[in-house]
Amino acid sequence: MMSLFALYCLLDDHDAYRTKMQQLVQHRLGLLWKSLGWTLEPDPERAGYYSVIDLGIWATRLYGADFFTWLKKNYDSLDIVVRLAQDTGAVLMDGHGFDAPEWSVRVSLANLNADDYIAIGQRLSAMLADYAEVWKAGGHPNK
Repeated sequence: MMSLFALYCLLDDHDAYRTKMQQLVQHRLGLLWKSLGWTLEPDPERAGYYSVIDLGIWATRLYGADFFTWLKKNYDSLDIVVRLAQDTGAVLMDGHGFDAPEWSVRVSLANLNADDYIAIGQRLSAMLADYAEVWKAGGHPNK
């Protein structure tokens, strides 16, 4: 299969396929971050085929450091990944396994439909809001 891609690349004098695929991945990246409600800063070093979302930074910015401390004490970082898979069928990777912060997820931008990235972003936002509601109500999770 890789031979086919390599051959096609050699025949594509104007890089039309590569350019189209880079645009597609960037579009998915934009949809994901827009659905999260965050603006993604430009980064020329970004690989582009995946995105790491640091939930620790996000939780702290939205609800404060006390909330994030509570979240770490009461939940495992993998709960987010498992819960998202159960709720949406989308499987993200735990970011910590890729040398990212423990409370992060890694989203591949190479294999889902555009609408799936919107659903992932919206569901991650809703999950953090759900955790925050439990915290605000007294902080006793139903594990």
